[in-house]
Amino acid sequence: KQWYQRRVRVYYKEDGGRFESSQTLKMMVDVRYTLRVYSKKDLKSTDILVNGDILQLVAGERQEEGKQQVWSVSFSTAEVEKTKRADRSVLAVQLPTNPSGILVPLQCKYYRQGREDKAIWGVPLRRINVQYKVIADVAILDKVNFAQERLKKKA
Repeated sequence: KQWYQRRVRVYYKEDGGRFESSQTLKMMVDVRYTLRVYSKKDLKSTDILVNGDILQLVAGERQEEGKQQVWSVSFSTAEVEKTKRADRSVLAVQLPTNPSGILVPLQCKYYRQGREDKAIWGVPLRRINVQYKVIADVAILDKVNFAQERLKKKA
């Protein structure tokens, strides 16, 4: 299959209490996305799982000591089925935190090519904030929230 090589902006919307999560990512099938992980701490591994696929994070440069480092990985939605009407899918991401990683299930809706108008209905996504606690060497997911992209003011 052919993947779109253009930069694809991801949107999200507030779903209220209709589904398991109150926020839904809006994504396209047959697209290659880039996921960036920012952390002040070193990662325990460069392996990340995205929907069950083991992928390698690529480290970017840390600008200054004590500042965040960025890792990135590309993944494809070529094998993903579009989400049925009034339903939601899960994008499962396992982050390489200490010691065994933490699973972050992200609720999303996948749209088929040609339905970009539906995928952009919502708020432009800037980042996903993930907070977790480590208790007895086990990482426990605490909070996940979406932050909207800052819109540029027109001059």
